Amino acid sequence: MAGETPVCRKLVLAVWLLAPALPAAAPGAVMDEDEVGRLAEQAGSPASAAALARLLELALAGGDAARARAATEALPRFGEPGDCALERVLRGASAVAARARALELCAARGRREDVGLFVELASRPEPTPLRLLALDAIAADRAALALLAPILRDPDPKVQARALRLLGHARLPAAIERAREILAPDARVEPQLKIAAIEVLRLEGGPDSIRRLVVAAGHELGEARDFALKTLLVMERGAVLLLLVPMLSPAAPANDALVAIDVVSRVGAWDVDEIRAAVRGAVDHPDTDVQSAAVRAIGALGDRDGLARLERAAAGVDPEVAAAAIDAITALRGDDAAWRETLRRMVRAPRVPIRLAAIRALGAVGDRGAVPLLVRLLDDEGWRVRETAADALGELRAGTAIAPLIDHLEGERMRVRAALVRALRRTTGMPFQDVPRDWRRWWNDAGPGFEVPPLEQVEAMETRLLRNAAQGRTRATFYGIPVASDHLALVIDVSGSMAEVDPVSFDASATARDARAAPRTKLDVAKAEVQQLLDRLPDGTSLNLLFFSDDVERWQRHLVPWTRAHAARAGAYVRERRAGGATNLFDALTDALADPQLDTIYLLSDGHPTSGRIVDPVALRAEIRRRNCARNVRIHVVSIGHESALLRHLAADSGGTWARR
Repeated sequence: MAGETPVCRKLVLAVWLLAPALPAAAPGAVMDEDEVGRLAEQAGSPASAAALARLLELALAGGDAARARAATEALPRFGEPGDCALERVLRGASAVAARARALELCAARGRREDVGLFVELASRPEPTPLRLLALDAIAADRAALALLAPILRDPDPKVQARALRLLGHARLPAAIERAREILAPDARVEPQLKIAAIEVLRLEGGPDSIRRLVVAAGHELGEARDFALKTLLVMERGAVLLLLVPMLSPAAPANDALVAIDVVSRVGAWDVDEIRAAVRGAVDHPDTDVQSAAVRAIGALGDRDGLARLERAAAGVDPEVAAAAIDAITALRGDDAAWRETLRRMVRAPRVPIRLAAIRALGAVGDRGAVPLLVRLLDDEGWRVRETAADALGELRAGTAIAPLIDHLEGERMRVRAALVRALRRTTGMPFQDVPRDWRRWWNDAGPGFEVPPLEQVEAMETRLLRNAAQGRTRATFYGIPVASDHLALVIDVSGSMAEVDPVSFDASATARDARAAPRTKLDVAKAEVQQLLDRLPDGTSLNLLFFSDDVERWQRHLVPWTRAHAARAGAYVRERRAGGATNLFDALTDALADPQLDTIYLLSDGHPTSGRIVDPVALRAEIRRRNCARNVRIHVVSIGHESALLRHLAADSGGTWARR
């Protein structure tokens, strides 16, 4: 009864001592369902004290939550002693449902002296539903809300989010400060907290709050990003645009400009002359990532007034910017014969990113006249050019390309073979894999009279293949992601957090049954995944293994052909790895990308970068994207334990798969 008022303590004690005893139920007897109703009707009668004592007993008891709740609802009928009994139930009933109903009834009576009790319940480790009800009961009391500031860092995200909203609606500085912390790009919090923080900053509406919302719209993923965008749309448009325009200035920090371009592209601000002019001006930003983003935005948003700037960018010295400009010009001038002729010349450019962009553009604009040129590119010395040419031929779906596509299947690396098969399937509607004899046998029969089927028929075939994953050869996988490369590196995080228990594989009940069964760590599971991949690698694969924490450890200096001897040594190397240290993600990726033979990375990490030459997520993403522009290495990512915007973007930027485990 700690915390109860002296009056309540005396009244409740009097009820227990003075009430005449009611007949006790026989052991094991089932109480009739009308007992609570009959007891409630005795309020104000000579048997009132006994009835109240019995109701309090039922409300405090466990076992039958519905009966306890019903008994609780009857207590206020007994006046002040009933009100005191409510407090007893709220503090100590066995059934959470009874306590929750007692809290609702206490809140409804609107007594000032109850606020301290509500603050106490909200602040201590009680069941989450009770704490949420207690917070709601305090909502209208600004003075009491100020006492809840410590809950803004509560370990229960639901409680913290509710407190953040309540304090934010009251415009309390502690809530606004906490909301800004939650929306910092490197903050690791639950999505529900980010959404609550967005609500708080929308209400505050100041320039710094708008800036945080813009950053959230540019950096977050999933629900939080969508909610930030919707929030910006419903805020005062002038205030938002007033902030975006200076962020697009050539003198603005690169990160601000990148975020502003991303937001402008998605919030429908393109009808504003100042915004269009600002994005065009961002093409002159000194940072090449900003230039690339700006030219892409001009193309995606159909700003033909920006063509002159795009053409200058396409002729510039930075290959990534030039490639982005080619894509943008194609979006604006795809039906222009002169531009198509320019693209055909560009496929012979000395810089690989420009060649790749021109090849992609020829496929995108449906230039059938480029088919002979693209077929010749299937013999290019660069595998990236061969792969992109095959994909472009798949877009054009020309019957004259079928035989050359089949001929080039023999002896190609896996990624190029996959592109050739995609082009063949898209052109023929046939479901064969990358076995040349199957395609040749079919082509010998189909021969000269073959007609390219309608695209709808091809797409139906591809849908059937996706549903029937058993078709085709079984290949190695990494955390469920198929290994579709024969020139690959596994890049594995072995920082200190990888020594934590793996939450997916941990079975507490199994461990309790068998004391000898130690829980597996995240690194244990990763090692097992790597080993099963090594066991299933096909002949002809070239592989390397990189493990990173503070530093990067390579198994070999570069990719090595897979042999039985290498399999034994690689397995031993994997088993010897231990977890410890920080997370040097940047150096691990750049070391892997330094191998010229590599075409695919399988990356596993459970944390944000904490060491290395670049730690900031935005800068790290931009630099990896820049380095990979001419390489075209596909990065598949497995993120353990949390939603990482950086890891997800690394996969998306390279055309890879992202998986959260």
